[in-house]
Amino acid sequence: MRAWIVAVALCLAGQASADAPAKELPKDRLGIDALYVLPTDDYGDEADAGLGVLVRYERRVGSKLYLAARGGPLFHVPNIDGHSLTMLLAFAGMRYNLDPDVASGTFFTMAIGFNYVRSGASAGGVEVSDSEPEIALDLGVGFQVKTVQVRGSLFYTPHVGASFSGNEASYLGLALTLGYDFVVR
Repeated sequence: MRAWIVAVALCLAGQASADAPAKELPKDRLGIDALYVLPTDDYGDEADAGLGVLVRYERRVGSKLYLAARGGPLFHVPNIDGHSLTMLLAFAGMRYNLDPDVASGTFFTMAIGFNYVRSGASAGGVEVSDSEPEIALDLGVGFQVKTVQVRGSLFYTPHVGASFSGNEASYLGLALTLGYDFVVR
């Protein structure tokens, strides 16, 4: 008899939890991202790595879609003595969740924005620097578990340095981002 009572109680508890409304996903997310960029090609000729911190805001507009904005500084480890490279990033784009209405899962991102590139060099007591805004693209895929997300992406800025040296370069890097959501409402 006790077994039947326990079985009925477990079935009712399971039914009650199945009937309970699912926790609604947050409408707004505010987070911070630690960014590591591995430069390739022309970009890799100037820097060994890029490290930055970005502030992120995401606004849910559908069961799978978020509008997103990210921005912050990206500092580089130069591979040429006397050279410096710093970027100030500002992106606007979207995040598309593969699983609708769930807090954890895989997502795709796409963003376009501005990359304010500042490059400098010094040799023989002479310092030269140049800074210019450029268009930048960021395409990626990631995974989120509650308030933590990991994202891998291609980071691309075309035509850097065209006005300063006459030789333009396109910066292409592989980016890895580890993010945390502070405000979820």
